[in-house]
Amino acid sequence: PHQTEILHIKPVTPNEPQYIGSDIHFSCGQEILFIQKTKTNEIKIQLKHDLQRLDRSIFIFVPVVDTTHVDIHVNGKRTTLWQVVGNTPKQGIPHCCGRILRIPVDVRADGSERDGEVLVVF
Repeated sequence: PHQTEILHIKPVTPNEPQYIGSDIHFSCGQEILFIQKTKTNEIKIQLKHDLQRLDRSIFIFVPVVDTTHVDIHVNGKRTTLWQVVGNTPKQGIPHCCGRILRIPVDVRADGSERDGEVLVVF
């Protein structure tokens, strides 16, 4: 048996939240309807909700090292199931400038309000 993995590598902007990718679509972005920075410390990601996508994850960069105050809502409901899966080093310095978060998502595609919406306050 053979297996293929696609790696999506891209630089982050140290002071801005950024969508890194997901395990929803191999293109690492085709699943997004829009991304909106709503406040200085808040980002809203709207996933396409035309097809059901259950037990999936998205990955985002947040420009904070201390994640104790991170608040995440998926489909309008607060979740604590997210986790830090990586650190982003600050160029030329042995300290990091932010964290990579893995956020579990379910897109039900049932027409419900806020289906596929992810709100991250950091």
